[in-house]
Amino acid sequence: MTIVQITREATGMKLAAGPIGWGIAPIEGNYDIQRKYLATDRLRLNFIPGLCVYKG
Repeated sequence: MTIVQITREATGMKLAAGPIGWGIAPIEGNYDIQRKYLATDRLRLNFIPGLCVYKG
């Protein structure tokens, strides 16, 4: 099992830490992180849809 830690480079603040797989899943160059692996309360859920020029 591979454990990763995601930090903000500018400040060194730890954003998340957990196992790669269902806990933290790398998807298309980004990370999908389950709420229990977040290490900060400064992130929030966003329901604003995005537009992908590749997928429509």
